[in-house]
Amino acid sequence: MKAKSIYSTVISLLLSLFFTVATIYGQTNNHQSPYLNLITISTEKDHFLSQEAIWIFINFKNTTKDTLRIDRTTICEGLRVGAIQGPRVPKYLRLSGIPSSLVVPGDSLFDLVDLNTYYGTTGGLYIGWRFIPTGHYRVYIKLPSYRIISDTIEITVSEPEGEELKALNLLTKGMKLSETVGDERKAAIAKAYKKFEELVEKYPHSLYAPKALDRAARCYIYVSGEEEKALQKYRELLEKYPESPYYKSALTGVYVIYWNNHDKSGLRREMNQLIKKHPNSKISEGAKKSIEGSIKHW
Repeated sequence: MKAKSIYSTVISLLLSLFFTVATIYGQTNNHQSPYLNLITISTEKDHFLSQEAIWIFINFKNTTKDTLRIDRTTICEGLRVGAIQGPRVPKYLRLSGIPSSLVVPGDSLFDLVDLNTYYGTTGGLYIGWRFIPTGHYRVYIKLPSYRIISDTIEITVSEPEGEELKALNLLTKGMKLSETVGDERKAAIAKAYKKFEELVEKYPHSLYAPKALDRAARCYIYVSGEEEKALQKYRELLEKYPESPYYKSALTGVYVIYWNNHDKSGLRREMNQLIKKHPNSKISEGAKKSIEGSIKHW
């Protein structure tokens, strides 16, 4: 009996020690840095069509007492897509020139990315563009180095029908032409922006229309060199689709055109017109930042 009692005591002590160590270890293992849960992500909706832009709104809130340097590239690389029902989606990153930002205590860093720019199937539509296949997916941001795990959101991607399918066919043709390389590139680009413009003309209410205008402007500005036509496309995008997240791309495109021409006064005039047309909007906020940027960097 005495031996049994000693045995029981030893077992109790070992169990007690185990749970104590486990508790301490668990507390240490679960101890998170001050960065925990500071990132929230969201989408405007949860149902998307194939090849439609899937905009992820990212908000970083600095609740620490320190000014933090947040690398946007790291945040974008932290995006994860898990298939709930559908094909596995390997990560496909196209990151360049995304700056880091200093975020003071109590301040927020807002950004948005098109998920289709960062992820897609390896056997995508064609080289250079990848898209999330149809299916049901879970999206979140995970940064192990900071121990950040953002909100988790769910999205569904499905095939378009009717007019949206016709619009997608035009977009697909235009994008394939815009990817042409070699001696035929210039002629292909001229055909590409015609496809984009045809889409906007025939299907102005399509989900693909803002993207088509953005691509048309890029064809003009980066290949054809017809910058005034590119400006017209960006203006059309901002005028017709002011609520589209493509406003950010349009503002950047306008900024780049004036920057390349060293036309600071032209940029300010353009941005002030946008502020007047779209007061108290994201376009207005972006235009003001463009003016501030011209003052700071030119």
